[in-house]
Amino acid sequence: MRRGFFASIALTLLFASACSDDPTVTATSELLVAIDAPSTGAPYVGETIEQGVRLAVDQINERGGIATNHGTYTLRVETYDNA
Repeated sequence: MRRGFFASIALTLLFASACSDDPTVTATSELLVAIDAPSTGAPYVGETIEQGVRLAVDQINERGGIATNHGTYTLRVETYDNA
């Protein structure tokens, strides 16, 4: 299940970036992966989600990011507390 979740995130980002017709996209751009999880009310849940997302992002970036017709995208993670 976990592998499928991260694969679906990566595929969603890939399809979203491939649909862009923005000519200002450079050869290497960055996409934001936002984590909206509880980090104060239920820190275990938020930390577990964040660790999983960061692991997936690190693995994708280590392989060169996500290549599309418009260039290559690396991923960046930001965490938000929804508690």
